[in-house]
Amino acid sequence: MTNNLINIESDQYLHKVYFFIGAATLILMVAFVYSPVSYLSFSGPDDHWMLLKNPYIKPAHYDWAYFNAIFHRVNNLQYSPLNTLYYSFIYKINGFDPYYFHVMNIIIHFLSTISVFYFAKNILIAFKIDNILPISFLTAMIWGIHPLNVEAVAWISGSKILICTLLTIVSFNLFIVGYTNKQIIKQIGSLLLFIISFFFKEQAIITPIMYLIFILCYKLNESGKLFFTISEITFLAVSFIISYFFIRITIQVNYGPALEFPPIKYYPLIQKFLLICYCAYFYISNFFFPSGLHYNYQFPFDPYDITPPEFKIYPFIILVIVVAVFYSIKKSKNQYFNIFCIFLCIVQISLELQILPMTRPAVVADRYMYFPLIPLIMTMLVFLFKFKRNKAIRQILDPIFIIYILYLSLYCYQMANYWQHLNLIKS
Repeated sequence: MTNNLINIESDQYLHKVYFFIGAATLILMVAFVYSPVSYLSFSGPDDHWMLLKNPYIKPAHYDWAYFNAIFHRVNNLQYSPLNTLYYSFIYKINGFDPYYFHVMNIIIHFLSTISVFYFAKNILIAFKIDNILPISFLTAMIWGIHPLNVEAVAWISGSKILICTLLTIVSFNLFIVGYTNKQIIKQIGSLLLFIISFFFKEQAIITPIMYLIFILCYKLNESGKLFFTISEITFLAVSFIISYFFIRITIQVNYGPALEFPPIKYYPLIQKFLLICYCAYFYISNFFFPSGLHYNYQFPFDPYDITPPEFKIYPFIILVIVVAVFYSIKKSKNQYFNIFCIFLCIVQISLELQILPMTRPAVVADRYMYFPLIPLIMTMLVFLFKFKRNKAIRQILDPIFIIYILYLSLYCYQMANYWQHLNLIKS
């Protein structure tokens, strides 16, 4: 009995040591690749009107009139009242000192990176996937240093994406643990974080769809049956009703009478389709091998102009990818895990593929992959770990993977450093 207690205490101690080492490694890697960001000034795109010229950043009093004003205010097609409040708190540290705004972005990214570890761990446990800890750790590592995330972290105005994503990750973590362990309090906590996240970024409206996708895939993975309990129906109904009201607010904000774009609506149907395929290709290709990333991607051709020949290739590339993914899922023993991850990514990125006209002048943006990267990385790692059992393949994969991590780290550092030269506002 005594020996068993000693072994349990020893295991718990080792778990804490491994967690500390893992967390420290993640934080050090993220700190390295984003170290240039803390020296940046304010950026021309959006920081000027969203922060520097925003009268609600430095209120005389935090009274009812102030909160009523920020929650009823739409700022240049943006509705993010809690993000305004967040800026006002940072302003109190040292005024409009960009250092503190950038450091807070990096800290939030730190917290999100650790949260991604738990997010991946809970999903892998729920779907009974092998190699839980190494896959969770590597998911957090790759996500934390991926160059596609630089825009969201280096851009002060991207804080609403950072905070909304952090809240979404924690919310979904609470939901998974609460749902799989039948803990109602955690599911309620998940709903509350979902509500709060919307007031940072409107993309939170799709969180209930994420709940539904998880429940469907989890049930099919466990029993192959789709029988819903009263509590499950109630939870989903409440979350979708809340989302319905948030969608109405989002439509009112983003598609008001003053709207001069979205640009995509001026393109004929065939060109729209080609642009959608281009967007999908951009996000998929830069997930695997990021290159040529920058802060502003203009529409590559004007409406009714001659379409560049390469754009006619993108639909075939996407078709090949879809067929390959479908075949891989069909042959996989982790079928419902893969379906969950793919659909989670599709739901998150669907708002940015120009299928619905986006009220933004850019055709794509790196920051839109901030959350969708997570399920993609998990799926990739689960697939690769299948080959780790073969010693010969492992000897090839390990050095390639190390080179890949180094490439992501150095490219992310370069991107963070390069951001200093992108249309900065002089202090």
